[in-house]
Amino acid sequence: MALLWKVVTKITGPAGSPWYNSLYFHDTVGSPQDAADAAQDLWDGLKAYMHTSATFFTPTEVLVLDIPNGEVQGIEPVTQHTGSGVVSADPLPRGIQLKMKMRTGIFLSGREVKGSIFVPALCESKNSVSGEVDTATVAATAIIGNALISDANTLYGIYSVKHRAFFEAASCSVNGEWSMLRTRRD
Repeated sequence: MALLWKVVTKITGPAGSPWYNSLYFHDTVGSPQDAADAAQDLWDGLKAYMHTSATFFTPTEVLVLDIPNGEVQGIEPVTQHTGSGVVSADPLPRGIQLKMKMRTGIFLSGREVKGSIFVPALCESKNSVSGEVDTATVAATAIIGNALISDANTLYGIYSVKHRAFFEAASCSVNGEWSMLRTRRD
């Protein structure tokens, strides 16, 4: 049976929180604890861009999912990690986030299978004079994302519910423009 580990990180603190981030790891490499550690490494790297009011928590348990149907098959206990943002500059509006594009290089029906990691609680100091993400932040966060992908202890990727499949991530790029979190108003 092909299984995935789903690691859900919770980010709290600033107005508009909590935010949740889900990362998927294939069970053929490493352990559930390795997956939780990889999530911690990601957020430890990203905290250098986040406001001091933001605190993140990796879970105390990792969900075990069956790939073909996405159903939870079990829960594995792991050591919880926490951390906080380190930037004390003025925060950006709560709906502004950094988008890390996780690419697979695999195309189905003419479209690439890809995912995103959205980083909340960013600060004005990461904003360029033109109102875009400063180039140093773009470069550094792409390196952090690629470190998640190349971690030898885990196999990180994108889980496609539509295709009922896991696709290994190949690269990370970061948008030079801010992403806007919006709510639906029906």
